[in-house]
Amino acid sequence: MMRLGKQIGLTNLLDKYAERIHTKEGKIYYSFPGWFEIIPDDFHVVLHDKEYPEDLKKYIVDKELGR
Repeated sequence: MMRLGKQIGLTNLLDKYAERIHTKEGKIYYSFPGWFEIIPDDFHVVLHDKEYPEDLKKYIVDKELGR
């Protein structure tokens, strides 16, 4: 487990894109299978959740991460 502290941006991202489950105990968990890309020049973050760039697709296939 890694505690990230208050992360408003991440919270908003999970609320918008992640699968949410509620346990009987009242806790909420998120499943988020997307891939992120950080553009080095300006630290812009891109989420690839449906269509993947060709280089990322090749990496996923080569490393057998699609299973």
